[in-house]
Amino acid sequence: MTDNKTYDTFLLDFDGTISNTYNGVTRCLKEACVKFGGNPDDFDFKKFIGPPLTWTFNIMFPDDLKKQEEALAYYRALYIKDGLFDCEMYEGIDTLVKSLKEAGARVGVATSKKENFAVMVLEKLGLYQHLDFVSGFAENRTDKTQVICHAIETYGIDKDKCLMIGDTFYDLQGAQNAGIDAVGILYGFGSKEDMLKFPHVAILETVKDLSDFVLQKVDKCPSRN
Repeated sequence: MTDNKTYDTFLLDFDGTISNTYNGVTRCLKEACVKFGGNPDDFDFKKFIGPPLTWTFNIMFPDDLKKQEEALAYYRALYIKDGLFDCEMYEGIDTLVKSLKEAGARVGVATSKKENFAVMVLEKLGLYQHLDFVSGFAENRTDKTQVICHAIETYGIDKDKCLMIGDTFYDLQGAQNAGIDAVGILYGFGSKEDMLKFPHVAILETVKDLSDFVLQKVDKCPSRN
């Protein structure tokens, strides 16, 4: 990859990239943990924001598939009732999305959150109308690689012209597995140490850093303008 490579499609992760969902997610996860006999003090709940929930509850309740499934179902019911909208968009994300669109790029969301949940929150945040598509967790899409591949296949994305943006190594790992480039950001919930283990175009500190970087990476293809 060369420094002057450009992209016509940008995929944004949701939790920790578009929105700070810490309060709503962790409150419901902790309640589910206690409900099924776990000890919240045993876990760093920040690490549970972003990865698939199946992974999260496997960590909480290893070797107990029944409890994992019951805890996951309990969490989802609680989250949609009491945690889904307990979040706020990171300052500057809406401007970034609008600027990318004005520059002629396609902008979508690729998230491990259930797709309908993601759409509901994006609508509440006022961002959904500015996006081209949302690809999220579904019955046949249970990890980030599958979510990204679904977006690529469904929306006719050129892998060589697509950039994934996310806050955890799962985003970079998913991008690598799907055959696209990725940028890591550090204002969310992941760690730089983890992200450095995977291929990346850049690792950036703030939303402003991200905006400055990606707006220089938009492919000025006439068909997009």
